[in-house]
Amino acid sequence: MKCQCINKIFDLSVTSMGPTRMVIQDRSAWMDDAGFDSAGTFEVNIQSLTARAINKTIALAIKGETIITAKELWGAKSEQCIKDDVYCFTTISCGVPMSINRSFLPNAMCAVDALWGKKRDSKDEQTIDEINRLINAIESQIRLDRGEQAKDTHKLLRDKLKGLLCECCN
Repeated sequence: MKCQCINKIFDLSVTSMGPTRMVIQDRSAWMDDAGFDSAGTFEVNIQSLTARAINKTIALAIKGETIITAKELWGAKSEQCIKDDVYCFTTISCGVPMSINRSFLPNAMCAVDALWGKKRDSKDEQTIDEINRLINAIESQIRLDRGEQAKDTHKLLRDKLKGLLCECCN
């Protein structure tokens, strides 16, 4: 039987297909020597850094793409929106625990698009700039492995979006 082992680099790309589907692309470096298998799936735990209700283990396609819905994350109806959040992804590969944080912000980006669509004055433009700065800050903090800062900035972003009316899933 062949083993599946990540070769030191655990990396995932998280994007969206609208607000109801999270797309997770495995970009990890897998051992591909004789005796190792880099096909199939591997188990990953997904935990929200801001909402206690989300803490699920799912199977991800090795070197592939996996699409999950609210149903997989917390047992909701699959057409429900997945809230913007900062997520911690953890796995154990050949006895080595690995983790990575990633943001999921399609609803904030939808709000920016909606604001651009209705922009009336410089105040609207200022709001758009503030939201974009918060989104960029979260992305930077994630890249710098500063999950707690990203979590705090996410709270600021969530508060900023509360007062806005748009057709997104804030």
